[in-house]
Amino acid sequence: MKMIRQIAVAGAFMLAAVLGTGTMAQAQQYPPSAAGCSLSVTIGPASTTLVVTCIAGSFGVNVTVIVTFTSTPVQIGSGTSAADGSFRHTVNVPNDATPGAHTITAAGTGSAGSAVSYPMAFTVIAATAGNQPVNAQPLPRTGTSSTIPWTRAGVALLLVGGALVFIGRRRYLRRSLSR
Repeated sequence: MKMIRQIAVAGAFMLAAVLGTGTMAQAQQYPPSAAGCSLSVTIGPASTTLVVTCIAGSFGVNVTVIVTFTSTPVQIGSGTSAADGSFRHTVNVPNDATPGAHTITAAGTGSAGSAVSYPMAFTVIAATAGNQPVNAQPLPRTGTSSTIPWTRAGVALLLVGGALVFIGRRRYLRRSLSR
């Protein structure tokens, strides 16, 4: 009986592992940044509209923040920081931006009175026609994202394994009692 209980517990753990839907941990910056800016979109064609967001403390209170597409360089926007030093502004990538890696910078005056700037990476991709890049072939379908068939197979194997152990144990007990 003890062995059956152990097998049942092991089967339960295996079933939990097969059916588990945990999410993977995401990488986080360490130590957390005290100030900084980010883009709402980091890849897109020329003329992409994106939002530059800087967290509280990134700039001084009510200072002018200039957003520059630094690869060219060309100013693509400016605005005023909030009372907490945060900044949020919508800008457009220049229409003549060439495909490749570029930098967008938000620059202004920090809370200590010194100049601060926050570079952000942006990748310009080739112009698109509809939802497909120009001259691109559609990707082939290489599989499924469904885990249901594998889950069913795992459960079936667990049940078959448990049944075989039960039958084997039962035969063993009958032989030992008949002697």
